[in-house]
Order: sequence, then C-alpha cells, then structure tokens
Amino acid sequence: MLEQITLEQTKRIAALARTARQARDWSLTPLAERQLGEPEPARGEHNPGGAVGLEPLLPGDPARLALRQALADLPDEALAELRALTWLGRGDYAAKDWTEAVGRAAISAETAIEAIADEPDLHDLIMKGLYELGGA
Repeated sequence: MLEQITLEQTKRIAALARTARQARDWSLTPLAERQLGEPEPARGEHNPGGAVGLEPLLPGDPARLALRQALADLPDEALAELRALTWLGRGDYAAKDWTEAVGRAAISAETAIEAIADEPDLHDLIMKGLYELGGA
C-alpha cells in the first residue's frame, strides 16, 4: 500500500528514530524522577522520561539531525504516508482505512516533519504500522 515512500526508506527512518530515542534516553538516564517532577511509581518499572519527546536532545545532536534530514529529503506525499503509518502503528486507524489516513495526514512538509521528528516512539509506531499494512 505504500506508494510514495519505499519500504527501505521507511525502515531507514525507523532505524534513525531508534538511534535518536536511544540518545535521548541516554541523556535522561542520570535524572531522578523528582528532577522531572514525576511522582514515585506505585509499582513496576517506570521511565520518567517516557512521555518526553526528543526535546532533551540538543538541536545539533547528530542523531536528531540525521532523522530530521532524512525526513526533509522526502517529498510531501511520502511524509503523508509516513505520518499515516505512525497513526496505524498507534491504532488511530486500521489498515482498511489507509486511504483516509493518508488523506488526513497530508499537511505542509515543515509541519509534518515537526509532528513526526519529535515523536519519541517513532520507531515502534513505524514498525507496528508496517506490520498492520503487511509490509514488515
């Protein structure tokens, strides 16, 4: 169902997103929950920075720059498919609603890049979306 972005491009962006997420997680590792204003977890594992996007990375961070450049290299139509793919991965749309999702995802390239690039779970959302489409 992907027409404007190739499977290889999609997986490359997912890999870049994973690298950016790892860099972000590494930068947050020394922070205690109280420094982020998070309450102590009731039980189980708790990642205090889980809800934080990639903002903790400096704008010039190589992982963040590589992800943003890969997104900037895509045409608007490919960005719309990638954005729709993340929505499938999140469960906002089903594979049968792919055309509708792509139509709703069509926004300006700059806005799309901002929406996609700072998603901390971008890698997982892309891979789940690909699975839903039957492409992973």
